[in-house]
Amino acid sequence: MIVVPASRNEKRAKFTAAAQSGKKRRKTWVAAITVLVILGVAAGGYLIFFQKDRNDTPGTSDSSLGDLASDAGPTEMTDITAPAAVNGKIILSLAEIKKNKLIWFAYGVDKTPVLVYTAPSGKVVTAISMCEPCRSDRFHIEGDELVCNACGTRWTLEDLKGISGGCPQYPPQQLENQISGDEVAVGERAVLDWKPRV
Repeated sequence: MIVVPASRNEKRAKFTAAAQSGKKRRKTWVAAITVLVILGVAAGGYLIFFQKDRNDTPGTSDSSLGDLASDAGPTEMTDITAPAAVNGKIILSLAEIKKNKLIWFAYGVDKTPVLVYTAPSGKVVTAISMCEPCRSDRFHIEGDELVCNACGTRWTLEDLKGISGGCPQYPPQQLENQISGDEVAVGERAVLDWKPRV
């Protein structure tokens, strides 16, 4: 069998085809990298815009604490000295509530624990700081929920309705309050006369 050498034109055609194929592959890679870069820039721009939009949402009330669900994690209680009573009312500073987010104090001879915070709607919530079945008086805020530090039971911040846990039917018992200017007043007798439900 005699092997006939390929003509010069055939060799040139094969070489040209291989070169064309390499160019196509390079163009495909360049296009893919370009698309990835454009998607990355678009995603970064979206995240920056979204974060700005989340932080600059208009309509936050001055009496509200703002977004309690921050990236900093849960909001722990800040202990304060028991406020003084004036004419049968325990007087709290709204500015102090806003500054500390969730405050706690013990009132009277029996050291009845009281907690105070502002709900997402801007309503100031005052309550006996007690998860009665487990007898814990310490709580923290996670997102829009009040959480018992001992048993992990959760209630909504807005109205203290039970969500989950072992003691949801015994939320911190709410105390009526009145707001006047920068003062929040709670009836002293309601705190001094409080007794556990269970």
